[in-house]
Amino acid sequence: MNQPKTLGRYEIVSELGRGGMGIVLKARDPRIDRLVALKIIKFDDFVDPKKKEEMLERFLVEARAAGKLTHPNIVTVYDVGEEEGQSYIAMEFIEGVDLADVMSKEKKLGFDRATRLILQVAEGLELAHENHIVHRDIKPANILLMKGDKVKITDFGLARLQDTASLTQTGQAVGSPQYMSPEQVNGEKIDGRSDIFSLGVMYYELVTGASPFAGKTLTSILLKIIKDDPPPASTIKEDLPPAMDLVISKMLAKDSGDRYRVTADLIEDLYALMEDPDNFELAPDSDLDPAIAFGDDENSIDVDSDATQTIDTTGGRSGGSTQMIDVDGDAEGGATQAIPRRPPSSGASRRSPSSGRVRRPPSSGSVARGQTRQFQVGDESGSGGGEDELEAFLEQKAKMESQFAKKFTRILTVVFTDLKGSTTIAETEGDMASRMLMKSHNDIVFPAIAENQGTLVKTIGDGTLSHFESAQDAVRASIRIQKEIDQLNLAGKFKTSILIRIGMHTGSCIIEKNDIFGDTVNTASRFESSAGPAEIFLSEETYNALPAKDEFYLRFIKDVTLKGKKETFRAYKAFWKEDEIEADRKGLAAKADAVSGGMSTLTKVAVFVLVPLALVAALVLAGKLVSGSGDSPVKRSVEHHSSSEEAPTAPAPKAPAPKDQAPK
Repeated sequence: MNQPKTLGRYEIVSELGRGGMGIVLKARDPRIDRLVALKIIKFDDFVDPKKKEEMLERFLVEARAAGKLTHPNIVTVYDVGEEEGQSYIAMEFIEGVDLADVMSKEKKLGFDRATRLILQVAEGLELAHENHIVHRDIKPANILLMKGDKVKITDFGLARLQDTASLTQTGQAVGSPQYMSPEQVNGEKIDGRSDIFSLGVMYYELVTGASPFAGKTLTSILLKIIKDDPPPASTIKEDLPPAMDLVISKMLAKDSGDRYRVTADLIEDLYALMEDPDNFELAPDSDLDPAIAFGDDENSIDVDSDATQTIDTTGGRSGGSTQMIDVDGDAEGGATQAIPRRPPSSGASRRSPSSGRVRRPPSSGSVARGQTRQFQVGDESGSGGGEDELEAFLEQKAKMESQFAKKFTRILTVVFTDLKGSTTIAETEGDMASRMLMKSHNDIVFPAIAENQGTLVKTIGDGTLSHFESAQDAVRASIRIQKEIDQLNLAGKFKTSILIRIGMHTGSCIIEKNDIFGDTVNTASRFESSAGPAEIFLSEETYNALPAKDEFYLRFIKDVTLKGKKETFRAYKAFWKEDEIEADRKGLAAKADAVSGGMSTLTKVAVFVLVPLALVAALVLAGKLVSGSGDSPVKRSVEHHSSSEEAPTAPAPKAPAPKDQAPK
């Protein structure tokens, strides 16, 4: 899809990336000559228009509220709006990478660096929570890292928008699966403590290089989030201070009541942990209320364009204050909503390190309190209730699978491409030619994917991974890529011919932010490996998903055995060169003739019917000629001679001739 040159007052510069909820563009605000990150919000086609309007209204309200947050660790929201049916957010443009990229390269960070990063995220969340804004999707991909390890939290409010079913109402799960809190998995109402849980998952990953809730399937991951405690981080990486286990364990408590109540308490412990990990003890919980996002509480206000309302959530205690937030975004005439601002944490003053012993966290095998009890199948004492608990477990498991499938899975056609010849060019023509090759490759592949409604997920070495809503678009993009690569070879830009092989498969995929997962992705990769240079291989599922097969020249080519798969798969080939298509058609016709003996139906009739009849007629005619010749001496002499030559026999004895008659 071609991007517009402008959106509202913003001038589009380039595309930065694509995610589950839309496209991120680099744009320029000409009013003040400022670069911005412009996120265009995209809704799925199946979302009801009325629900879409309600979702968008709620999101815009929260995005505007987030725009009032001014904090060095939060990406600033400049503007939200809608133009020509496209809803967008204009945000601070950050030169940097997200923490997910850093983690993929460095795997794990040291104690000091990881704790400083987590501390910055916590300080940004503190301000958001005090203003009743819960992020709902804290994960490495939403944490931007700038020079000097300065942290910026982005995408406030998008997790709420991603709940396409009911705007985070009970019964629906919101968030990225590996970082969900137990209450998110169960589809319950959440508050700021859910962000603290997600931050704890991230903290654990940063210092150990492993997920605390790793699993082979999505269901196993979600079940571990609900019922399993991960092993202490210090048992995985021995150079970590055991005191860190106390903080992470409290952040990851299954029951939200056992977690840090507010981020201010967590920040206090993080500072103390960095100051003196050998003598660290958890600070007592403050008496502050957990941060409830506006719109999630029964007593919270509705947005009213004609009134300003104030809610006091301090329970009558003194010291509470309110902060006016303009939710319309205009300087005047807009509706305002009074959001209670919590008083500063009493833990701002650092406590002196304790000289007591560091308490170890509970064993990883201990039974978590609260909702996880329903998953304890069986009773060591032999008392009843096991069957009921098992039934509850299975019911909850089915519910989670249904929620997850609805939220994160989608039927897509996944396409892999792989470039052949780049190594040869690098060796024979040098690094500069190799770089020119990759640029030429990208200039061909990237637009072919985008302009056929596809999404480029990532580049993998000399190849790409992309996905398409329509199998028809996937084949169109693949054929276009092959044709343009062929033109590149004909132009002679490189001495070595460049060839691309392409494979695709259609099925259910798991979508998370800018990546996709699942068996469909693995199978598509195997089909690409089975294809030859300049070939396009489709799985049978992709072939069957094509609504208009006659647009292309396709046919079954062979059965293939894919790596890691026991069964064989039917591979179809998409032909794209006219001469190859014509040659293949002639080849198929020749094979058909060979199977039938090389004769058409008319030929068969001639051979097996007409020819025998002609022979019979010839014999009959010959017989008539012989019989109609009379007693011709010549003919008889010839016949006699022929019969004598063909079957010589002894002469029969002759009777003596009469004296008055000469012998013949």
